[in-house]
Order: sequence, then structure tokens, then C-alpha cells
Amino acid sequence: MANKEVKNFDFNEHQHIRYNPLKDDWVLVCPHRMRRPWAGQVEKVPELDVPQHDPNNPLCPRSQRSNGETNPDYTETFVFDNDFPAILEDCPELSDGESDPLFRTVSAKGKCRVICFHPNSSISLPLMTNE
Repeated sequence: MANKEVKNFDFNEHQHIRYNPLKDDWVLVCPHRMRRPWAGQVEKVPELDVPQHDPNNPLCPRSQRSNGETNPDYTETFVFDNDFPAILEDCPELSDGESDPLFRTVSAKGKCRVICFHPNSSISLPLMTNE
């Protein structure tokens, strides 16, 4: 990690994978995601007339995302790094002494990407063609 401050692993701050001994399965835990801007789930009746371009949709071409970046005027599939990723590339390593048999954990690193399949926000994936 060149030019980066080395941090100690913090279970309340850094993503990790926990072992669930009751289910014999591993579970991804991403506590930093609680800092993303989200007011909770709001269910609305879907509009019948969805515009092709909604300037309030942060995935549309030319729309501004919550991090302040503006999407390009894309005409085909557009991919970008998730502004609020569940997994981060830069995460401190979890030392062997920080895990116990009942609370087994390993650190998790990775990259989250967003895929915008089509610039038209009025169509859904099943209605898209291969063109």
C-alpha cells in the first residue's frame, strides 16, 4: 500500500466474512454500508408512463450521481465503479489473533461495479434486444 496509512482492522468499520456455525455457512458483513445515503425502503405504485430519460435517475446518461460525478452521454452498455460499494479494495488484513472459534472471520476485499445495460430508462432487461 504505497502512500497509504496502514489501519488496524475494525469489525465495526471494515467489511469481513463471518462464519455461521449453526448453518455451516459464511456471511458477508459490510458495516461501512450504513453510511450510504438511504432513507429506507419506500414503495410507490409504478408509473405507467416512464420517461426514456429521467434526470433524477442517477443511472441515466448525463445524470449526476450522489458522489457529484455526471454520467457520460452513453448510447450502449455503461459500467462504472459503485459509488457506495459493499466490498472495498483497500481493507486492513485481519490478524490470526483477532478471530475465535465461535466468531470466525476473514477479511474481504474486492471491487463493486454498476452496469447500465441501456440508456433508455423506460425499458427493462427482458424487453432489451442484443443490439
